[in-house]
Amino acid sequence: MKHLKKLLLALLISISSMCLIACVGSNTSSNGVSGGSVSQACQNPINPSMTPIRLKTESFDRDIWIVGCADQIPENGLPILFGFHGGGGTPVSREGRGFLNYTSLDNLGAIVIAPVGNRSNNGHSWINAFPWMKTNPENDLLLPQAIIQLLKNTPGLPRIDYQSVHATGKSDGSGMTMYWACNMASSGVDLKSIVMVSGAYFGLNSATNVGLNESSICVPKAPIPMLMMHGTADQVMSYNGQHFLNSKAIEFANDYWITKDPTVSPGRSNTYTVKIEAYREYLAKEVNKCSVSTLSSLGTYSNVETWSGCLADFTSITIAGGNHVWTGHIKSGPDSGQTPNMDFNATEELAKFLKFPLYK
Repeated sequence: MKHLKKLLLALLISISSMCLIACVGSNTSSNGVSGGSVSQACQNPINPSMTPIRLKTESFDRDIWIVGCADQIPENGLPILFGFHGGGGTPVSREGRGFLNYTSLDNLGAIVIAPVGNRSNNGHSWINAFPWMKTNPENDLLLPQAIIQLLKNTPGLPRIDYQSVHATGKSDGSGMTMYWACNMASSGVDLKSIVMVSGAYFGLNSATNVGLNESSICVPKAPIPMLMMHGTADQVMSYNGQHFLNSKAIEFANDYWITKDPTVSPGRSNTYTVKIEAYREYLAKEVNKCSVSTLSSLGTYSNVETWSGCLADFTSITIAGGNHVWTGHIKSGPDSGQTPNMDFNATEELAKFLKFPLYK
């Protein structure tokens, strides 16, 4: 009976999704693609109206947005990119402040998947942002596997390469991206590469406590290509890390936070966000086993640190004076649209790193 219930749920999801994608044309040519900007606009958008579909199973009840561009489909199919919004955010909003709105990730030559996060005390967020979670959150680590099954049950989609799964996000969504990379075995879905922008990474004891211990700010257990972007003047997730004592989060600490940090109480916690410089050095040297880094300029205010001698690529971009934004995109955070937060286009850098075509 339980198996039949799951089958019926999957069938209902599949039927409700049918027109969402099947009503959109797609080019099924087997041309190869390369990363970076493409001069033309996308001719075969996937779900251009940005209509969500519902994932409703015994484990999850979430809205999911599936977008992208199907102009050039590789022989193995389009790669998958999961995009995780920031805490308190949404994938799409009428005001243009949703994650897909301000990032323009729908212009990528990929299947871009943007789920809504767990219900949280700051709106919606992800289980890695444990200070914000409500009681008994859904296990976000298992969400990608459930969504991939949803894709497989959805007719009319372009050809998909289920072996090429990548992830990105902003703020708590970057933290979710990293949390998945740290726990791939538990998730059941392997990641090929990750991109983090203005990331929020939580752990206990100190802002430099990174590693494989349960209390540490997590790191992947094996090398994985990584791109990190962060501003030195981030007002939300400090570049230098911070002792996390947010009063709104503390007000609801007994919901979930206290299960991770038993010390939390008004004006007190043992929870920290990471010091970005220390984190990226650990990730480059200890995780990806890189040996040498070189600096180059990007725009007017930004530096790119590219590591070599690595088992997997590692690149970081630091924006001098940059705030908590998706660089180069308005409505993406504090002072977005202003100097130096328009110094380069973060989506273009993501596309180049992942080797995805980006249409105008």
